[in-house]
Amino acid sequence: MQEMQANAATARRQREEDEQGTRSVNATLENIMTRLDALQGQGGPIPPPAEDAQRAWPGETGGNDGVAERALRDMRRSLSTIPKFSGDKMGPTFRQHVDAVRTHVAVYEITNEKIAKSGLLMSLTGSAYTRASGAGMSSTIFTEAENFEEYAAALLSIFEPDSEKMLSRSDFIAYRQSATEDIGSYLAVKADLWRQAYPETRMEEDESAFANYYREVVRGIYNKVIKRVIIRENPKTMEQLKRNCLEAVSSERSSFDLGCSESPNLMFEIKKKLNFLLNA
Repeated sequence: MQEMQANAATARRQREEDEQGTRSVNATLENIMTRLDALQGQGGPIPPPAEDAQRAWPGETGGNDGVAERALRDMRRSLSTIPKFSGDKMGPTFRQHVDAVRTHVAVYEITNEKIAKSGLLMSLTGSAYTRASGAGMSSTIFTEAENFEEYAAALLSIFEPDSEKMLSRSDFIAYRQSATEDIGSYLAVKADLWRQAYPETRMEEDESAFANYYREVVRGIYNKVIKRVIIRENPKTMEQLKRNCLEAVSSERSSFDLGCSESPNLMFEIKKKLNFLLNA
């Protein structure tokens, strides 16, 4: 009964978020449509008339009117299919969401910066929309941001303040590979936690940053033999570290099959993983 009530509450909350997102979409579209003529005059996303415009869109009148109608239709489609971000802890980070919206803007060739910024704003739903309420279209943050990237950076300071970066750094250090977790999944999670904890850091440009990352990755590996192999290889880049980890695990598994493995607890790990899968 409690589970049914929880599911009903979740469904109701999701429905409310979807309705809020729809209202946001409609409001933004209406705002943009009222400025369509102005956007055309400013060199916005409306393309110049093409010779094959009428052939590409049968039934349209052609000329500027036909091109404007097509541009409006494309704009409506792009804004209605833009990725959504609710701020759910189990979902993508806001930085990952910005990357998705940036790709969306490029694919749909949204060249007008105001529409690009509006698209990012309207992609926020639920608690994320509430957190960004002070950065709406009428806010100083929105109007002073000259382009999509500046607006995204302003929103990033809302969703990833310094206090949350400190929590992410604690999560990065604390995360350890479990006996039932494959090395690839462990490395992917560890790398994602690093990006959240140190978003401005580029390991290829900062040797001390890679040294810190390398140390914590090796510290968190479950198997001691794999740790020794990685240290012996002494990787210098993130890609080398990943390749060395995968090769070390593969080699140790092959050695185990041949009866010459250095891991006395490998059979225990395999049995534990098998029991985990059977009881899942």
